[in-house]
Amino acid sequence: HPFKQIYMACFFLLLCKKNEYRQKAISYFLIGWIVFAFYSLYLVTTGQFDTNVNEQGFGRVHYLMGINANLHTVISSIGMTLFFEKLINSNSPTRILVFAGLTLVGLLIVFYGASRTGILFLIACLVSIAVKYFFDKKHHGNLFLHRAKVILLTLFSVLLGFYFITTSETSNLFYQSTIHRFEDTIEKDDYGDRNHLTFATLKIVLENPLGVGWGNTDEMLGISAHNDYARIFAEVGIMGGILLLIMVFIVVRNTLLWMKLPDNFGIGIIMIFLLVRMAQGSSLSERNFWFFLVLHALPPIKNAITK
Repeated sequence: HPFKQIYMACFFLLLCKKNEYRQKAISYFLIGWIVFAFYSLYLVTTGQFDTNVNEQGFGRVHYLMGINANLHTVISSIGMTLFFEKLINSNSPTRILVFAGLTLVGLLIVFYGASRTGILFLIACLVSIAVKYFFDKKHHGNLFLHRAKVILLTLFSVLLGFYFITTSETSNLFYQSTIHRFEDTIEKDDYGDRNHLTFATLKIVLENPLGVGWGNTDEMLGISAHNDYARIFAEVGIMGGILLLIMVFIVVRNTLLWMKLPDNFGIGIIMIFLLVRMAQGSSLSERNFWFFLVLHALPPIKNAITK
């Protein structure tokens, strides 16, 4: 029932104009993420994961629940980013322990996919949040203690996570695989190959300005374009690509407006880096991308933003 889905999508869009509803949507997302995270831990500890070595001979890539390793890592990073923000903003000892534990779980499962783009995505999000709240003067209380708290919680989360990763035999397998893939990236310039694919895709755009049709770039290149922006231009033509850029501009503008509201910085920074990640992946085929895009498709209701 496509029309029913369209009506439901429009209804969800209108609901997300109110901050209270979008916060509830994020809460439901995090509940699902907790189930996803602990089930991932269960599969890893029981050895129920698939391992393969890609054609370029890079380090091992791991698949859980049949999910692409890059997607698994990005989902893990999103949940960890949101819980890390809650950890920094919480003053309750009980909540700090809960959020610290969930942040640690997120860090552990991030490495299971051995995804380089996913880990870089996580680092970008966490650094942005740490910097933002370190210099944030709108909190209540002593500024020095607040900054000390941000630094200590950041170091504690990262160091404790690396402790578990490097001491656990199972987790260390994933950690070493991730490190190996980063080393091969430097030695064999895998991202250089992706840039070559981008230029090859843009060449298709110049030769076929009206587009070559959905899904045909993979067949023409013999491999995924690894760049959603270039792929859309190639498949639906220059006009279709321009419409995509207009959509991205609107979403970025709305995201910046939403980030002025309380409890929306982490959600917004995730959306911005998901848009950046489109240049090195296939975000448009991932449901989590569209979930966060819908949250920023419309601006906040009037008078919601205060100086």
